[in-house]
Amino acid sequence: MVHQNIADLPKVFFVFPVGSPTQQMGNLNTQSSLLRLLQEINYWIQRMRGASFPLQPVGSTALSCFSARVRFLGSILMGPKNAPFYDKILKHIYVIDGVFAGARGKAETANFCNALKTWHRGGDAGGTPALPGHPYSFIDLCNTRDLSWLCPGHAD
Repeated sequence: MVHQNIADLPKVFFVFPVGSPTQQMGNLNTQSSLLRLLQEINYWIQRMRGASFPLQPVGSTALSCFSARVRFLGSILMGPKNAPFYDKILKHIYVIDGVFAGARGKAETANFCNALKTWHRGGDAGGTPALPGHPYSFIDLCNTRDLSWLCPGHAD
């Protein structure tokens, strides 16, 4: 992802929070807390670039996870909604080899798939995610829009 970020235009800010082994991500587990972090980073960057009154809002945001961290991403996606974040700011979700292991894994997988589908179809643009140019995207390991890899019966 770092190399793609370097090669991409326009340039974006790459935020990679690393949780502790015991506290995980602390209180960074809701849409509101994530948006607040992004607002703080955004404000700081504008101040460092000389803006006296930083007014540029947080732009398009992508969330990603790998393997078992899908639970963390799921807690943000399925938790209390922050309308500006959920409907306007969150534009892309990347899940690489998402795994809900354990006794509740099957139910968690179904809940996550349903939450992804709801988000994927929602937002300001609405519509069907398969339409070219739709501003919301979900990309799995194979870069398809088929959720069946994660939850059989949810191909859509």
